[in-house]
Order: sequence, then structure tokens, then C-alpha cells
Amino acid sequence: MKDNTDAGGDTKGDETTGSSQRSVYEAICSKIDDAVFLIDVEHSDDDYTFTYEYSNSSYQQRTGLSEGALRRQTPRELLGDKQGSTVTGNCRRCVEQRETIEYEERVDLSDGTSHWQTKLTPITDTGQVTQIVGIARDITKEKEQQQRLRQVYRRFETVMETMSAAIFLKDTDGQYLLMNQACRDLFNVADQDIIGLTDDAILPSDVAENARTDDRRVIENGEIIEIEETIPTAEGTTVRLTRKSPVYNDEGEIEGVCGVSTDITERKRNEQELQHLKDQFELAVEGGNIGIWDWDMSTDEVEFNEQWAEMLGYSRDELAFSFDTWERLVHPDDLASVTDALETHIDGDTDIYDHEIRMQTKEGDWKWIQTIGRVVDRDDEGEATRTAGVHIDISDRKQAEQELERTSEFLRETQEVARIGGWEFNLRSGMMRWSDELYHIHGLPLDADLTPEEGIEFYHPDDRETIRKPSTASLRKANRTTWSYGLSR
Repeated sequence: MKDNTDAGGDTKGDETTGSSQRSVYEAICSKIDDAVFLIDVEHSDDDYTFTYEYSNSSYQQRTGLSEGALRRQTPRELLGDKQGSTVTGNCRRCVEQRETIEYEERVDLSDGTSHWQTKLTPITDTGQVTQIVGIARDITKEKEQQQRLRQVYRRFETVMETMSAAIFLKDTDGQYLLMNQACRDLFNVADQDIIGLTDDAILPSDVAENARTDDRRVIENGEIIEIEETIPTAEGTTVRLTRKSPVYNDEGEIEGVCGVSTDITERKRNEQELQHLKDQFELAVEGGNIGIWDWDMSTDEVEFNEQWAEMLGYSRDELAFSFDTWERLVHPDDLASVTDALETHIDGDTDIYDHEIRMQTKEGDWKWIQTIGRVVDRDDEGEATRTAGVHIDISDRKQAEQELERTSEFLRETQEVARIGGWEFNLRSGMMRWSDELYHIHGLPLDADLTPEEGIEFYHPDDRETIRKPSTASLRKANRTTWSYGLSR
């Protein structure tokens, strides 16, 4: 370091003192992590010459320059014209302003480029700047981190601006700090109008008050909340699912609220329509006493509704939800045929599975059930994985059919024994049909085709009107389309 003495003074004592001070300064500088350097300033014809005089070990390590290589070198000699010119300009500014200056600089060294935050402080002697002390901190890692953060922020900003969800940031006073494009479009707010905007300016008073209440929950309790809210906009009312979260500062204090709001208007409309259809379906199922089954073929679990169980005299809790339950209740004589019908449908050979079976009730009786179903899901290989359908109680219909069959059989047997013939006249089509026995009574072949008038011709003329008028009037009065009369011989 340079020693300055007054003219005529005791230079020996001053040199001793200056040498001691220099040793102290150098000892201090050697322990500093920042790069420290000393530059001598020489004045000549309104210009300056700057030469490096000293550098600490940290400077030498960061630059790769020994103190011997640096001493008495100008910035251009040491760093090259471009970089040396920049250093010279900063030194000149420090001398002329006669005050500490601070700046960031990029330093190109043999092992790469570093970023320094440099501070130059002038040292004056008899009113003139004679030296400059420089302290440089290597901020390369900070700069790289800042660059990464800027990249991350740009990516985040790009993602945020392209999201369909409305994203916003408020401070604890409810003033907006940020809105993405979707949020600005939602409230029809220009970009420059966001800062300082509050909910009172963009929402009806009641909606704004609800928003403030939700914000206070987040700020006061630090909780993340999710709410459904109805937001009126210029294009109509929308239903939104909004998630609000607290934003913390470096001290761990909540300094704002971040919100992400998604438009669920269409989803809510679909849910309402689906619920309406579900209510109608359940009403129809309950009113029609229809049992519903849903078979998961991968687990063999079968889901039944209450009507399915009640149809057989059970409560839903009394039955295990499995395919075995269904098999156990099917009549043994019907099991093979219904299983074949079900497998045929599962294999894809029929569009629908429809079969009539007998199933055992809780009391041990047998009830006729029409089971109808369809495969509703297949895997990538086309294998059926789920089948669903209904059970309909057809016991009354089957009983009526059996009664009708017994009655028909009884009539056939009666006609054969008593030689009773019958005819049937369809008022709607005007067609007449005779029983086989009636053809025999009148001696006609079975394939004879007769009109109603031709049929009446077989009766005595005195009896024809008696037959024609009362029968027709009776049919119309009873709103019937057919009528039968029997004759015996």
C-alpha cells in the first residue's frame, strides 16, 4: 500500500508506522471472503492512470491472478481492451464523483464468466483522490439462481395465462395484485386496472361480501377452503368452484390470498339433469316394482336394489351381493336354460338377454320373474366385464296364462263331447271365424271362407233378424270387437 508523508517530516518514523498499518490492513483483508483490491490513481493533464497495487487472497483465487501478476498493471493490460475499458470508466466515475459507487459487472476469466457486485471507494490525500479501494462479491450463483427463477416465472406466467381457470392474487386488504387472462376476461377488467381493484368494484354487494368473508377465513385461520359460488358476469351467471389458499412471506406471516376458480356451470347443469333423470327413474322403478341388478363379472359381485329383494320377500340386508345368491334362488329346472341364454348374450350372439324363470321366495314359494339385461361394459379384448338389468314380477300374468290354457283345454274337451260349435265376428275388421265343430254341424269343409251374411244364411229366415240386431247392439254397447255364439246339434 502507498505511504504518504508530509514534507520535512521524519520519514523513518512514518515509514515504520505505515509499514505496521499496512501489515494490519493486509492481515484484515486476507481474512475477508470478498475480493479486495487497491488501485493507485495518478493524475495527468485532466486524465487518470489507474494501476493495480494490491489484491487479497480471495481476489487472487477468484481471478486466478497472483499479486505479482497484478501489481502495477492497468485494467486494460490486465483484462484486455473491452473489459479493461469498462473498469477504467468505473474508476474514473469514482474519482470524479469523489464518493463510493456500486455496480454489477461481468468478468470474463480463464475459467469462465463470473458476475461480481463491486463497490469502489475513493481515498483522498490533501484533497485529491490518490487511491481506490475495491470490494467485489462473487454473485455468480445468485445471478444463475435469479436466471432460473426468471425462467421458472416465465413458464409459470405462460401456464397461468393459458389456463382456462381464473387465477388471482389479493393482499390482506382485499385489493387485487394479479389476475390471469381468464380472470380478467371473467370480470371484463383491463390489465392496467388490476392493481388496487377490490371485489366491490366488480361484483354485486352481496357476492362481494361473501367473497370478503371467505378471504377472512383464509387470512385469520390460515386454512385452504373450497367453495361453490355463483358469479354474475356480463355474459350471464356462472357457477364456479373456487379454491382459496393463504400466501406467506419470508417471516411466515400471511400476506395475501391466492385463488383458483373453475367454471362448473355446465357440470352443475348436467348434475341437475342427471339427478332429475335419476329421480324419475327411481320413481318409475319404485312405482313399477322393478328390481334392478348390476353384475360385476370380474368379482362376481351383484348389486341389488330394495325392490329386487322385496320381490322375493327379503330385505336387502338379508341377501349376499353375489352371483351365487341369484343361482341359489333360481328354480333348478330353469337354471340351465337361463344360464345358456345369459352366456349366449355375453358371447355377443344376442342384442339383449331376456328370459322367464321361477325364483324361490323367502317363504319357499315359487314366483315367476322375467329377467332382462344387457352387457354394459367390455375390456380392451372385448370380454364382458359388467352386465346390468331388471327383474319384473310376472306371476300374475303367468297365472292368467295358465288359467286361460286350462279354460281353452276345457272348452275343447266340452265341444268334442257335447258337439257344441262356436263362431266369432270381429266388428272392427268385419271378419267371421267358425270353430271346427260348427263347420261339421253345417256340413261344410274346414277351409270354407264365409262372410257374416253368408253365415247368417244358415239360420232360418224367421230367426235371422233376431240374431243380427240384438247381437250387434250388445257388442257396440259393451264396446267389444268380437262376440261368440254357440250352437248344438
